[in-house]
Amino acid sequence: TESRNTEGNAQWLLQYARERGWKSILLVTSRYHMRRARLIFERLAERDRQLRAGLRAEGAPAPETLRIETLSVYQEPFEPGEWSGDLQGIRVTLTEYFKSIYYRRFWSPVLWPMLPGAMPSS
Repeated sequence: TESRNTEGNAQWLLQYARERGWKSILLVTSRYHMRRARLIFERLAERDRQLRAGLRAEGAPAPETLRIETLSVYQEPFEPGEWSGDLQGIRVTLTEYFKSIYYRRFWSPVLWPMLPGAMPSS
């Protein structure tokens, strides 16, 4: 994809899944990143469903929300039990912590215009 972050990945994958009629996806990422990644994917998928529901023809069935399954994978150099022992572990943990606060408290999912070649400006 052309995305630069988790939100961008979710945007592009939702469009791809919708175009192909997928009912579910498998989200694969590191354990420390999974909670925030799943939150982003789920909120964007629900927002996409709400928008499609508002656009459907009268009498048409309501669209389903894309089901998101997850698989966490090991990623070096981060070890959950040893994060406080080195600078990289502390950096990764704090970065993820602050990003999680932002996405849980302040972020509101906005879907980009899904046009061929469309890319958000940031």
